[in-house]
Amino acid sequence: MDSELDFDPSQYTRLPPYLDNATTLALARQLLASSSSLTAPHLKRSHQTLSRASQQLANALVDSLGQEAPADKRPIDLLADHSWSAIHHRLLGWLELPPAEYPEVAQAQALFDKLFPTGLRFIQLEYGAQWVEADARISWLKQSGQQADLEKLCGKAFVTELLRAHTAYGQMIGADPKQPQKPAKKLDLTALRKQLQQAILAHQLQLVALRVSGDDADRQTAQAALRPVDEYRDKLAPSRGPKSDEPASDDPNGVVRPEDPDPSPATPT
Repeated sequence: MDSELDFDPSQYTRLPPYLDNATTLALARQLLASSSSLTAPHLKRSHQTLSRASQQLANALVDSLGQEAPADKRPIDLLADHSWSAIHHRLLGWLELPPAEYPEVAQAQALFDKLFPTGLRFIQLEYGAQWVEADARISWLKQSGQQADLEKLCGKAFVTELLRAHTAYGQMIGADPKQPQKPAKKLDLTALRKQLQQAILAHQLQLVALRVSGDDADRQTAQAALRPVDEYRDKLAPSRGPKSDEPASDDPNGVVRPEDPDPSPATPT
């Protein structure tokens, strides 16, 4: 065991470097095990705090593994975009015909002006905003009785697909009251890790106090309980390689000699 003069309490006023969630939890559990036999009141309190914080992070890690990944919204977004684009193109096709010959052109022009006053810009909006714009157009079609005219001009299959995609879009963003989105359980692993790291620091400071002020038996027990911290500090500290600005030399005195010149340099042509 190191002598009292060799013991440096300042090493335990900070945590080992590079502690991620798993490493923080591992260090906490090893500290709990190494100090479980200590009965001093201040150590029992910090031990209990460390145990609670460890369990909270452990539970959160388990919950994070059980969470489903967020559903990809792009397929439904593309489905809705394509359905609106198809209606847009079908109506534009009628506008290419001469109005005097085809009375449907006037109907197509009126519907086009209502549904696409700014073209297809609304399908490039954020998901919620796009659904609101699309829902306003579909509600107008139904309330004004123009849905049947749109089916006659564009084809019933195109309007059916438009309505189907719009319903799926509402479910995707959680705007459908029949199928509201279930809020995902929020897990702040970063906050729980920092909370556990503070508990580790508080507990190891209590161990340092016992190591400094206790009797010989207490000092030995405290030093043994701090061993996980020492080991993690050594394992996680970056290793020092040779300095890049130190020149290599074969000379035993470290003298660097220039390379011998070529005795027979090539004559330039």
